[in-house]
Amino acid sequence: MPDGISRPAPRVVTLTTDFGASGEHVGALHAVLVAHDPGIVRVDFAHDIAPGEVRWAALQLSRCVRLLPQAVHLAVVDPGVGTARRAVAVKLATGGYVVGPDNGLLGITCDDHGVVAAVELTPPARSALSATFHGRDLFAPAAARLATGEELDALGAGVPLHSLRRPRVPEAVTGDGILAAEIAGTDAYGNLTLLAGARDLAAAGLAQGDPVRVEVPAGRHTARMARTFADADPGDVIVHLDSHQMVAVAVNLGSAAAVLSAAPGELCCITLDPPAA
Repeated sequence: MPDGISRPAPRVVTLTTDFGASGEHVGALHAVLVAHDPGIVRVDFAHDIAPGEVRWAALQLSRCVRLLPQAVHLAVVDPGVGTARRAVAVKLATGGYVVGPDNGLLGITCDDHGVVAAVELTPPARSALSATFHGRDLFAPAAARLATGEELDALGAGVPLHSLRRPRVPEAVTGDGILAAEIAGTDAYGNLTLLAGARDLAAAGLAQGDPVRVEVPAGRHTARMARTFADADPGDVIVHLDSHQMVAVAVNLGSAAAVLSAAPGELCCITLDPPAA
């Protein structure tokens, strides 16, 4: 294209899956996108989500959209692949799109960023659709088409926005010197993220420096409210606000998931130690 002629900005496709970094599955998604258009810019957002952890993936997907609001976001955490669950593409109020199974995976993004329209994906013509790899055969082709300028309604029939599924996200429970919340997920370091935020800590009256007890089904541990990991000695348990302003339990230079023997979906209770009068 001659100099002085404006070029369209490349479309970005992000990838969020529970496929893991090894094996062919992530590569297959990249291959489908490149085969459609080598100019598609691809960003691997997360592939280390625990298999089938739809809610944890939904939280991370919304974070990704915040970073690249006008991108096409391809998300595949799909324990119901091959069943009657819908395959959808959603246009967001940000100008971007999310593509994936309608199993709750897209719901937090829809609520956080707003929805303009949604369609149920029609399998590509003359395509053999695998019963177990819709990421390669259905979702990646749809994301590629959106990334190269096709309109949403070309991908399938519209669906009511209110019918898009949301994951179960229970609110934290707070009292005087106490906060109870479900564990949402854990990262590669073993940090435990709770379904609670700064307002919940404030409502419980828990502040930086406070000694606390952290109780999970496997047991109870002494801890301290902290700002950074280094506010505690190596091996000590801390409670802090993570980089997304969610309450997290961590172990300095260790794994909270291992030390506490805790897992996503379990209840975590943080109490002031000694208890508030």
